[in-house]
Amino acid sequence: MVMAPLAGYLIEKCHAGLLGAIGLLIMACGLFGLALLPSSPSDLDIIWRMALCGAGFGLFQSPNNHTIVASAPSHRSGGASGMLGTARLLGQSTGAALVALLFNLLGNNGTPHRPAAGRHPGYRRRAN
Repeated sequence: MVMAPLAGYLIEKCHAGLLGAIGLLIMACGLFGLALLPSSPSDLDIIWRMALCGAGFGLFQSPNNHTIVASAPSHRSGGASGMLGTARLLGQSTGAALVALLFNLLGNNGTPHRPAAGRHPGYRRRAN
């Protein structure tokens, strides 16, 4: 909500590829910071790293969308926008399915109730 309008303004001043690269670099720094979180992080430790990820994604997304839609002929801009939305939704859905698959293959059988079963009596009935 903060970076996307700023990126929309900056896209008229700078090259979209440069803005996208800066956004991806900022997001990568945030993700790297999340990977290096201590074992018991404070809320503030998580918040500033997630904010950095969000700022980087916001700075990347607007120039990326602008470049994709602007590269299509003007009479096809609606179709380009629709394909952009479809590709984004397909990527999100595929990503969520792959993460669920990895949790199932590498995790505790993919069941989120089992870790909580020892902490709350109501979860014991669901987990078993």
